[in-house]
Amino acid sequence: MLFNQNKYLLPLLLLVNIILPMAAAENSALALLDREIIFSLNFDDGTLYPEMSLGEVEPANVSGNPIFVAGRFGQALLLGGENGVRVHYRAWKNIDFSMPGAMSFWLAPEQWLQPGEVDERPYLRFFHLQGTGAGYIFMQRQGFVNKTRTDGSISKRGDMFQVGYYSFSKWKNRLLGAYNTINWPKDEWRFFVVNWDRNSASLSINGKTCAQIQFARPIVNEDFPKPENPKFNFVIGNGTSQETTKLDELIIYRRNLAPEEIGQIYQETIVTEHK
Repeated sequence: MLFNQNKYLLPLLLLVNIILPMAAAENSALALLDREIIFSLNFDDGTLYPEMSLGEVEPANVSGNPIFVAGRFGQALLLGGENGVRVHYRAWKNIDFSMPGAMSFWLAPEQWLQPGEVDERPYLRFFHLQGTGAGYIFMQRQGFVNKTRTDGSISKRGDMFQVGYYSFSKWKNRLLGAYNTINWPKDEWRFFVVNWDRNSASLSINGKTCAQIQFARPIVNEDFPKPENPKFNFVIGNGTSQETTKLDELIIYRRNLAPEEIGQIYQETIVTEHK
């Protein structure tokens, strides 16, 4: 009896081509972190509902007009514009700055005012969480200022991405950021990770740590409203603005992400993109 090797070799190769990518996906850095995710938004279904949420799924409040555009993966949420969206989500079980955690997301300019066309551009607030009393945490792009006042003096302000802890009791405002936003090209996606714990915070962009801060005192539970408070929300979006920005794949984790994990997630994304 003759043995036809090709008869068995082709199905075997097809099976290997199916199994190996599946195994690689299951062992990817993001897949291995799946159990650490407590809140996830990817906008691929054209809604503002999270794909994963340990707390309430229903947005607490939505103002403006949600617009979904082509994203880093699937669809993204467009922030800003004439009727820019502002979405409130309940903080309880979805995010906790009094315990170690992390947030990752992708951002890309869609339509930003450009140096040479204007002498200043505004702040763009992407994230806001109000603490107890006056204290609050934010993530934003600080717009540049480079103009001459009527008295002849020069007003200048740098352009940067910022994470801030402001107006908390018994400490000075703390700010970390990166001065690499002024010439950020239209539609260029960048990967951001913010790590925090009770004593510090750090910012990574495109897989590399670029800023770290230490707090004057530890963050405590009393810095935030009680979890059951219906007004204890975090907010995505800046509302109405001249400029528009794309947001995609916002994920909140129950623990810090190690530098190696952050770098691996970013590198795996780049490899996938160029396949």
